[in-house]
Amino acid sequence: PIYRRIILLETDGSLLLNMGVIGTLGNVAPENLRVFVMDNQGYERVRHDISATRGKTDLAAIAQACGIPGARTVRTEVDFAEAARSAMEGSQLSFVVAKVESGIADVAPRPGDGIEDKFRFVRYVEKLEGKAILASYRAKLD
Repeated sequence: PIYRRIILLETDGSLLLNMGVIGTLGNVAPENLRVFVMDNQGYERVRHDISATRGKTDLAAIAQACGIPGARTVRTEVDFAEAARSAMEGSQLSFVVAKVESGIADVAPRPGDGIEDKFRFVRYVEKLEGKAILASYRAKLD
């Protein structure tokens, strides 16, 4: 079967708070998933407290240990471009950690929350694919 390629943009802080995700990815190994982790070595939503990746914690090494053999860390834009191209052209789960500079943009808070985001995404995929994903929930909402 042909699957859509899924691109997941993640952060070091978010991933560190739910490390079980990496083990699940390694065990399931979805061939159509491309994971890109933006690692600024901190938690910017809370005054940029330092994250564990500023120390010895290596998310790519953890991913490799969890069964994602091609996981790697890149530190330059050129290396990121090559890693992204390779991931997108590949035919297996990829996991790229990009070391990025810290910086907080002066933008308005985004509307909604994680729960609404989930339902908006699912409704979009249902429409795109013409398939009910959360049909039992939809019946309760309609």
